[in-house]
Amino acid sequence: MAALEKTEAARERRLAGSIEWGDYARSYDVMAKYNLEYLANMEMAERVITQQFPGKTVTICDIAAGTGNYINFLLSRGLLHSATHIDASLAMNAIALEKYSAFDSVAVDVRTEPAEALSFLEEIYDVYLCCNALYAIAERDSVVRAITRSMGAHSVVLAIDFGREMKTADWTLPLLNAAFSKSGFRGVAELLASSREIARHNRHGGDVQKSGGYWLHDLSEFTDLFVSNGLDLIEAGVCYRGYCDYVVARR
Repeated sequence: MAALEKTEAARERRLAGSIEWGDYARSYDVMAKYNLEYLANMEMAERVITQQFPGKTVTICDIAAGTGNYINFLLSRGLLHSATHIDASLAMNAIALEKYSAFDSVAVDVRTEPAEALSFLEEIYDVYLCCNALYAIAERDSVVRAITRSMGAHSVVLAIDFGREMKTADWTLPLLNAAFSKSGFRGVAELLASSREIARHNRHGGDVQKSGGYWLHDLSEFTDLFVSNGLDLIEAGVCYRGYCDYVVARR
């Protein structure tokens, strides 16, 4: 068992560079809980589903699904018939499984594999979701091609991506204010307790951005990634306080 754990830990380090996702995963969820812009992005996913598939539950594939917040949110809204969760991190997938266990009436398939390894998806899904992942994937074009090949006549893809220079200081006060509004001083204390790991991750992300390891893009560049792979735009825009672009598209 110890040897297996060491092998898994080494695999995660190779996949994620210098970030230890096991340390970061729960801190990430604390941040997400108090980040109103993160909630707005999940509500966008809810809106897209209800607009494109009115009155129906859908099948969804979340690529680079992290700790499962999007699928968990959509499950809580009663919008999912079944779901596939794909992420490279064993630690994040374990946390996601804990969340999904509260919805045992809906089948959720959790797969531990990197998004950039996708060459095809075996099933046709109603919705393909890819949030804040493509900027970090050098083979992003092949990921979008894999999604496109898998899509059916009525499928849609929602992609949200962090494309601007990271400015951590822009987020400090909004997060603290949201934590206080939601949970008082207890929320502020919880957020501050997680801040060290979040700050370490953000510093790493900023360093990778400066070295050219992450893709910085504007809305036009982001939409072109999907249009150039044969998809038709339903809508596109800027979200997450101007830091992210989003695309909703179909074949």
